[in-house]
Amino acid sequence: MRRMSKAAYEAQAAAIQAWHDERKRWYPVTKDGTPVKPGDIITSFRGEAYQFDLVTAHPEGNSQGKITVRRPNGEPVLGGEYFPHVFDLTLVRREDA
Repeated sequence: MRRMSKAAYEAQAAAIQAWHDERKRWYPVTKDGTPVKPGDIITSFRGEAYQFDLVTAHPEGNSQGKITVRRPNGEPVLGGEYFPHVFDLTLVRREDA
């Protein structure tokens, strides 16, 4: 395996950090525009209640982004990463961050 140069490593680290910074600018909203905060209870299209956890991927290209959820009591859900439309949500970018 070839070692990465320091400049290449720093460029890659900066790109990864920029991606994480961008991800933090996104938050879900309901159809009426109400922001959803971590800990808020959201309902899936099947009528199941979950607790919103965080945005794991922001919209990029054809992707709608992804969110993670927990059970209403706070327990993790196996495979708890979903597209926002499963909960009738849309991801919106915060411009001031």
